[in-house]
Amino acid sequence: MEQVFKIRYDTHDLVQKSWTDDTPSCTRSLPTSRGQRLIILHAGGSNGWVDNALFISCKKMSVASADYHYDMDAEAFEKWFQEQLLSNLPCGSVIVLDNAPYHSRQLLKVPCSSTKKGDILEFMKIKNIKVPSPCPTKSVLLNIIKNLNFEKQYVVDELAKKFSHTVLRLPPYYCVFNPFEIIWSIIKGTLRKLNCDPFNTNFICELVREIAKQKVTKEIWVRCVEHCQKIENTYRSTGRISQEPFIIPIGDDSGSDDESD
Repeated sequence: MEQVFKIRYDTHDLVQKSWTDDTPSCTRSLPTSRGQRLIILHAGGSNGWVDNALFISCKKMSVASADYHYDMDAEAFEKWFQEQLLSNLPCGSVIVLDNAPYHSRQLLKVPCSSTKKGDILEFMKIKNIKVPSPCPTKSVLLNIIKNLNFEKQYVVDELAKKFSHTVLRLPPYYCVFNPFEIIWSIIKGTLRKLNCDPFNTNFICELVREIAKQKVTKEIWVRCVEHCQKIENTYRSTGRISQEPFIIPIGDDSGSDDESD
């Protein structure tokens, strides 16, 4: 299995304390601006990092979102997913994703209660669903579609199939099953210690690459994956996770009409 992750690092985030002899010349220079926000995409698993899959972009903090997930969109993620990840994986890999909205853009969105009636009719036309005459209310149209049990199709899932890969999504709110939570704590902790030039974005990008390569070896990945597998087995043995198949909800059918549903 290959774990896909997206994380952020703000260039002004560094260790605030240091040794000093109490003289002005021995005082750490701390940034007063908000700096840049790095968005980092990568993937790895029991075989270590996926070759050539690291992607780093940055934006000014003044235009960055409070929730860093909104600093990435489906189009950018899918471009990286197709161009840098899929072709670098062994055939038949399982790609593990969380439930971020940009992982779950639908090829053709199944209408929900917030969908406009015109869009519902367009969906029925595409799917060759007969519309009663005279045209009924929106709720009746939605019931017709609901009874047909359309399976949602996601863009990244279909891209993965072309390379004989399978996408598996983690259950919502179960980050303990994601080994990258441990991996990122190693990378971020080291970044904060070694970030001696917070005003130099290029330096920090190179630092990310070096830390990932030097600090997070294949052996580290193996131990982190095994640790998460033990937690998963513990949850199952204690009944904290159902042994029965379950559906992971992605978005809310009663939500807004944008792509994040």
